Amino acid sequence: MGRRIDEFLAGGRRGGTDRCGSADTRRELEELKAGLEELKREIEDLRSECMRRIDAILGEMRALRRAQVVPSRESRRGQVQRLRRVLRELRFVMASEARARLGMSPHRLRAEAAAEGLVVIDAGGDFAVMTRDSLQEFKALLASLRTADAAEAAKALGEYGRLFQALREGGQVYYDARRKRWVMLGE
Repeated sequence: MGRRIDEFLAGGRRGGTDRCGSADTRRELEELKAGLEELKREIEDLRSECMRRIDAILGEMRALRRAQVVPSRESRRGQVQRLRRVLRELRFVMASEARARLGMSPHRLRAEAAAEGLVVIDAGGDFAVMTRDSLQEFKALLASLRTADAAEAAKALGEYGRLFQALREGGQVYYDARRKRWVMLGE
C-alpha cells in the first residue's frame, strides 16, 4: 500500500520513524505540496472567472432573445408603413424579395399582409402581396392581352411582367386558347 505525502513529511506512519531518507527528498516533497496548493488556488481562480464569463454571456443571450421575440410597436408600425409605400411604388411585392425590399421575412410579410387586409397570391414556391386595386388593375391588363406568347405578354404588362412570369410558372396564370386570352385561376 502506498504512503501519502503528509506521511512522508510527518516522518512516516503514526509513531513511525522517518523512512523517507535524505533531507533533499523531504524538501522536494514540501515543494511539491506547496506547488500543488498553488495549482489548486489557480484552478479555483480560473473556474471562478469562467463561471463569471458564462453568466455574462447567458445574460446577453437572454436579453437578445427578449429583444427579438417582442418587436416594439414602433418597428411593426414602421414595417407596415414601408410595406404600404413599396406597394404604392411597385404595385406588388414578391415574398422572395421581402428581405431586400422590406427588411422582413416572407413569413412576417404574409402575416402583415393578412393583418392589413392585403391580397396574397400563391405563385408556386413564392407568393405575391398586393392591394385589391392592384389586383384588379393586373387582371384588367391581363384580359386585354392579345398574344399567346408569354415573353411578349410579360413585356406588354410592364411593371406587372415579373408578377405575370411568377404566376405563370406557379400555374396560376395560363393562356386559354379557346377564349384566346390569358386567364388567372379562380377567374
